[in-house]
Amino acid sequence: MATLSCPKQAVYRQRRPEKTVLYEVTKRHFTTWSKQQEKIPYHISNAFQKYLGCGILAKGFACAHCDGCNKDLLIPFSCKRRGLCPSCNQRAMVETAAHLIDNLLPRIGYRQWVMSFPRRIRHYLETHEILQAVLKIVIDEIRKTVIANNSTLLKPQIGAISFIQQFGNTLNYHPHFHIIVADGLFSNDQGIQFQEATLTQDDIQDTQERIQKRVLRYFCRQGFFSKESVNEMLGFENSGFSLDAKVTVQSFDEKGLERLIRYCARPQANAKV
Repeated sequence: MATLSCPKQAVYRQRRPEKTVLYEVTKRHFTTWSKQQEKIPYHISNAFQKYLGCGILAKGFACAHCDGCNKDLLIPFSCKRRGLCPSCNQRAMVETAAHLIDNLLPRIGYRQWVMSFPRRIRHYLETHEILQAVLKIVIDEIRKTVIANNSTLLKPQIGAISFIQQFGNTLNYHPHFHIIVADGLFSNDQGIQFQEATLTQDDIQDTQERIQKRVLRYFCRQGFFSKESVNEMLGFENSGFSLDAKVTVQSFDEKGLERLIRYCARPQANAKV
């Protein structure tokens, strides 16, 4: 039995997921829905099955005693799955932000870069290798932009954390990247040094255009598009490629950085430093 210590006025309130609309709908219709599908990916089926046991005492629990209020508590196990369970989603977002701020990110300014892609190429990004290759292109072009406009350091490097989002607001497949980048450059030539960045909207627009060209040419080399199709898409006025980097967080705004990380780490995000 675990021992807890809390102020007497603090009250532990057990979750009751079985009382929520999401739980009731899932329990009532999941089995019927799954039987109507030809094949459901294991990770999806597993997430639903685990969610139906999340926070339910009958599915397992831990015993704890609180010295503050002198009460024994039963704490139900969590499913620890992302993308479906609201409770575990929230905890994962909070823990990710806390870990990055407490253990990894120095107190400097940061900028959020958001990269999205046209519908014509999104289905190719369902392949993990293709998605990672495109992410490397995006990171590399951001790095070139920051270095080209700001560097007086020797061997400058950027610091970045990327979050891959898979879906849009309507649960449509819409792969896009949220990348939190240090708003400046690091150098370890004579001890760790940091130099703040200065970027303009023109710099961001130029970066978007370079990303568009490299991604389409990469797809051409993979045999997805012909050279004629690539040249045609490069001539579109509205290409569907979008790079936004307007959101910044100052070095003193720790709470703002925490909110930004939580937003980027919401369900369906995979983080990569």
